[in-house]
Amino acid sequence: MAVCAVVAVGCLVTGVVMSYDVYRLATRGVEVQARFVAEHRGRPSSLEVEFTTAAGEVVRGETKNYTDRDRSNFVDIVYDPRRPSRFQAASWGFDYWLPGFWLVAGAAGAWVTARTWRRGLPAWLAGE
Repeated sequence: MAVCAVVAVGCLVTGVVMSYDVYRLATRGVEVQARFVAEHRGRPSSLEVEFTTAAGEVVRGETKNYTDRDRSNFVDIVYDPRRPSRFQAASWGFDYWLPGFWLVAGAAGAWVTARTWRRGLPAWLAGE
């Protein structure tokens, strides 16, 4: 039961953090052109880019939030001016389906945990 509770809390925290990131980029994000550095293939793939903020800070980092890039050396990105390391490709959009998935998974896990705690473990799971 404790494992289910830990997984549920982990899913809820993941959903909240992802929702916060998307919200911050959507409400205060600044769009700039970033220089393409590398594309790391794999599961999941990521783009490494370098860009200069409005304050003149040079930021280099990678994001998994992008669609297929064109073959130019530049990628349009959206970054958070208060935390420039929070960025994503502008083409990615600001939808909440993935954070919503984690929130629903966490809520379902919390429901199962509460229900199991209230009733006790089933005999087949308790080893009786």
